[in-house]
Amino acid sequence: MLFERFIAFRIYKGTKKNPALPIISVFASVVMIVAVFSFFLILCVFDGLREFVSSSSSPDLLIESKKERFIDYISNDFGVLENMPEIQAFSFVFSQEMALSNKNQTVFSNVLGVDKSFEKIFPNANTYKLFDSNIISPVVIGAGLLSRVGSESYRSAEGLSLLVPKANPPTALEFPFKRLRGEVVDVFQFGDSADDNTLLMSLEDVCSFMGVEKGFSTSVYLKLKKDSSRSLVKKNIEKQLGDGYSVKTKEQQNPALYKMLKTEKVIVVFILSLVVIISIFNVFSSVILTVFDKKESIKTLKMLGSENSSLRNIFFLQGIGISLGGGFVGFVLSFLLVLVQKKFKLVFIPETSIPYPVAIELYSILILFAVVGFVSIVCSKIASKTVNLFILNSN
Repeated sequence: MLFERFIAFRIYKGTKKNPALPIISVFASVVMIVAVFSFFLILCVFDGLREFVSSSSSPDLLIESKKERFIDYISNDFGVLENMPEIQAFSFVFSQEMALSNKNQTVFSNVLGVDKSFEKIFPNANTYKLFDSNIISPVVIGAGLLSRVGSESYRSAEGLSLLVPKANPPTALEFPFKRLRGEVVDVFQFGDSADDNTLLMSLEDVCSFMGVEKGFSTSVYLKLKKDSSRSLVKKNIEKQLGDGYSVKTKEQQNPALYKMLKTEKVIVVFILSLVVIISIFNVFSSVILTVFDKKESIKTLKMLGSENSSLRNIFFLQGIGISLGGGFVGFVLSFLLVLVQKKFKLVFIPETSIPYPVAIELYSILILFAVVGFVSIVCSKIASKTVNLFILNSN
C-alpha cells in the first residue's frame, strides 16, 4: 500500500514530460471544493431557516382544553407547571379573531390577549407597554399587519378600532359589532406569518371586551429550558393535568409547515447530490487522462511484477485523493463561514434587521460525508478499471 500511495502522489505532482496533469487534477479539486462548499452551506442555511421558523411565533408547548373553549386557570391546578424544572416560563393567552378598522381600511387579524409572562417566552414581542396604566387599551401590532391596516395609526390619537360581532342579534338599526379603540404603542417583528395577522393586547383588556370573566384563557404557552425534551415534558404535563387537556409540540401546532420543510430538505439534498455527481465527472476525467498518459508506465510496472489490483489501486487512490481532498477543503471553508455568520451576523434578511439564520446539525454533516464519500469511491473505482485495458494489451 505504501508503494501505491507513493506512485499516486508522484502522478498527482506531475512530471516535466507532461506538466498538464497536475493542472487538470488541481482543477478537478477546485470544482469539488466549490460543489461541497455550496452543498454544506445551503444545508446550513436550510437548517437555520427551519430552526428560525420553529423558534419564532410558536411556543415550545401549547396547552388547550379538549372539551371547552376556555381554560379556567384559577380554579384548575396549573400550579404544577411551576414545579416542573424543565419549564422556563409559561403564559396564559386568550386568542380571538377580530376585525381591525382604521378610517376606510378594514382587515381581519388574530388578537392575542397576553399576561406579563408572555415576554419571557417571546422577548421581542415588546409586550411590557401593554401594562402601562396611563394608556387606555394599548396594543402591540405586527409589522406586516401595521402596513396592511395603515401605518398612520401608529401612536396616533385615533388609534385602531377593534370589532367583534355582538353576542345577541342586533336590530336592523343597531350597529352589529362591539367596538373598542386600541392605541398602537409598539410594533413587533417575529419574522414569520404572525407579523402579518397578529395583534397583542393585555389579557385583562381582551377578556373585558369579550365579556369573559377574569381567570379565563384559551390556551397556555410554554417555553422549555434549552436541553429539555419536548416529548418527555409533554407526557409529564398530560399526566399531571389529566385527559381534559391536550398538549401540542411545535410540530403538532403546525403539521403542514413541518411536513413541507421535511419534504423540501429531501428535495434540496437530492438536487445538491446531483451537483456533486456532476462535479465528480471532472475527477473521473482526470483519472482517465492520467491512465492514458501513464500507459507505458503501467506496462513497465506490470513487467516488474506489480499485481493487477496494485496497479488499479494507484489510480483509485489518485481519484480518492482529488475528490475527498477537495471535498474536505470545501467542507472546512463552509463550516468556518457558517461559524462567522452565527457569531458576527454579517448577512441580514432583506428589508429586515434579522440576521440570516444558519445552523450546523450533525445530521447534515453525515449526509454530506455519505454523499461525497459514496460518489468519490464509486467514481474512482470505475475510473481505475480502465487500467485493465493496458494490462491486457501488455500481455
